[in-house]
Amino acid sequence: QRVCGHRVANVYDLDKRTYTLKLAARDDKCVLLIESGVRLHLTAFERDKPTVPSVFTVRLRRLLRTKRVESVRQLGTDRVVVMTFGSGDSTVRLFLEFYAQGNIVAVDHKFVIQTLLRPYTIDDGAGGTIDVHVGNLYPADRARQFNR
Repeated sequence: QRVCGHRVANVYDLDKRTYTLKLAARDDKCVLLIESGVRLHLTAFERDKPTVPSVFTVRLRRLLRTKRVESVRQLGTDRVVVMTFGSGDSTVRLFLEFYAQGNIVAVDHKFVIQTLLRPYTIDDGAGGTIDVHVGNLYPADRARQFNR
């Protein structure tokens, strides 16, 4: 929760699955490392960054730069972390999926997918499919909920 209240200064890609968010607050700076499907943590270790960012990184920069981290939470009991940036109509949520091959999905305030690392299709449980692609709604309602 240390990152809540920090603003995104920049986004960098270290490789095709690993990204860092440089975060800054008045008296504090930190770097959040996200490795798709593997890990999410703060780091003080400086890593080499490519001179030219990937297309996905450029899209994340456009969506996240200068936005404040409002919350970080787990989605239901699923292996998904949701980071919320900004508020109101300019809200952007990052869904960090830590299952299968992993994924990073950015959605707007209406949960419409703006960019994602890896598009995929899932079974809807009723004989159909749900496409997780840019322009479609993110299926956040399909997360496993805690049942007592």
